[in-house]
Amino acid sequence: MVGYGPAFFFSDTKGYFKYADIWQPSSRPFGYSAFLNLFRWTDSVWPIIVVQHLLGLLCAIAVYALVRRKGGARWLAIIATAPLALDGYELVVEHYLLADSLFTSLVLAGIICLVWEDRLSTKMALFAGLFLAAATLTRTVGLPLLILAVLYVLIRKAGRQRIIALGLAIVIPLGAYSFWFHHYYGVYGLGGWPGLMYGRVMSIADCTPTTKLELSSEEKLLCKRANGNQAYLVDYYVWSPKTALSDIPHNHTYAFTGEVLKQQPLDFAALIARETWTYFSPDFYLNRQQPKGTTCPQLWEFQVTIHEGYCQPKSVSSSRFGYHPGSHPGEDPEARPGKWHFYPGVNSDKWEGAAPTMLHSYQRYGGITPGPFLAICLLLVIGALVTGRRSGGWRLRWDALFLGASGVSLLVMAIVTSQFDIRYGVPTLALIPPAGALAWISLRSTFQRKDLPSRTDVAKS
Repeated sequence: MVGYGPAFFFSDTKGYFKYADIWQPSSRPFGYSAFLNLFRWTDSVWPIIVVQHLLGLLCAIAVYALVRRKGGARWLAIIATAPLALDGYELVVEHYLLADSLFTSLVLAGIICLVWEDRLSTKMALFAGLFLAAATLTRTVGLPLLILAVLYVLIRKAGRQRIIALGLAIVIPLGAYSFWFHHYYGVYGLGGWPGLMYGRVMSIADCTPTTKLELSSEEKLLCKRANGNQAYLVDYYVWSPKTALSDIPHNHTYAFTGEVLKQQPLDFAALIARETWTYFSPDFYLNRQQPKGTTCPQLWEFQVTIHEGYCQPKSVSSSRFGYHPGSHPGEDPEARPGKWHFYPGVNSDKWEGAAPTMLHSYQRYGGITPGPFLAICLLLVIGALVTGRRSGGWRLRWDALFLGASGVSLLVMAIVTSQFDIRYGVPTLALIPPAGALAWISLRSTFQRKDLPSRTDVAKS
């Protein structure tokens, strides 16, 4: 915070503040906008960013406490906690005025409520449902977690009362929000914008003159590929006014997306597999090699120099929010007294002070979580499931699987509905490392149990 000003902003940021101001749902869920409104009285972004960094610290403490509670040694708890506490991407995302930090905190809180107790209580099931529902109303990629949570409680045989408590805590908030969304847009939902899936399927759509895709005349207008570097750039198809997206009714966009998925399912599956693997690959950790057409990694890296262009973090020019005539570069001409506004930053050509240089070097030369480490954590989960199936200790294995599956589901859901993006991998740092730690505890217990003499051996002796 000392080196980079009050906060970073992204293209999504202004929308969050816009809908926070008018208290209205949009294509993005309202959760983060509601969070921002908690700080309206401060007229400052400083408290928002301070709280986001504190949430990251609390998540690290929670992971440490969970591993210790499950019987892990201090060194194991520290290893499971280190990604959240030390990862450079995590620190950058916490400094952005974006929903990701809040989302990660809500997801982890909900999952910990479910796995914390030896016998799940109704109160903890209720809190878990509320946290996970709030996470989904912050980012819709949390939807698979709701299914996983219900399955986990069913597998644990937690009892009818706990299952009902969890279900009601999920369904009531989501249902109420869906009715609120319907009030403004005439459809029931949590959000949505057809351009996101349009940009996604354009990564694989066969739009060549010899294409075998069977499309209607309106859908063929959408199947036009850009030239040069933008040909496979997902963001171009989502946001550029040069595409046919803004001229075609949404029902045709949805139909085009469905036809591409139906007629090129293997291509889409291969795309999802490649981009998911990138999060775990050594090549990304060593060389920052990303899949073709995805968001540039420099957006999520601490920088030293400032240049024109998209691929770098940008800082707000003032710590204040609100209408202050003449006090902000880049002031919104439509601003009016009493309206809460976001003002993009205007900077010199270099971040001042020693902190930017130190943070940039730290992140660039090792200060991120290696993808292979996350892969090893998932392999430990698989190993615990395979080796311990007849040796008892099922709770630890199911807890590890629940955490690991939740982390992977967030990655896959984000890639399916958007694209590979470094910030979409940040929530997994709160889930996959502790999953590996719990799996390690289970494996250790399994092999220790095998080394113990059986009752028959004791009787013979």
